[in-house]
Amino acid sequence: MIKRLSVLLGLLALGLMVGSCDTPPDPEPTIETPEPEPEPQPEPEPDLGPCDLDRLTCLRSRDCVLELLSPEATERSPGQSYHCRPAVGPCEEGMAQQDSVACEALEGCTYDGGGCFCPCPGYGETQVLEDPEEGPGCACACAGGPPPTCRASDEKP
Repeated sequence: MIKRLSVLLGLLALGLMVGSCDTPPDPEPTIETPEPEPEPQPEPEPDLGPCDLDRLTCLRSRDCVLELLSPEATERSPGQSYHCRPAVGPCEEGMAQQDSVACEALEGCTYDGGGCFCPCPGYGETQVLEDPEEGPGCACACAGGPPPTCRASDEKP
């Protein structure tokens, strides 16, 4: 009986070994390679459409307004001190920015002559960066201030 038990245990052990050969081996561990980080893309320039103008053309436009950039914005855009943007609202739309008569004729609008703004070429830049050479030939005692503008009477300068 012991012999039979030994044979049965031997067969059982052999069966377990044979059965384990049928089992596929564990797959080898995979090493995950991190995907490379995408390179930062520069922010696209805003499409200003008809207001992608130099200072003087913007100032004379009936559809755009020239404004002085804040010191923080100037730091982000070196060399650019003014911004030409689309006119918005009844005190800006449909008239040249420096037209004091048209501005004062509008109810609720006030003309602000600006401060130390110089229209001469070379005294400030917009996103276009360069004023045309055909600007007024002049020199200014001061420059770099806000241009004249028409604004709502209740709006702070």
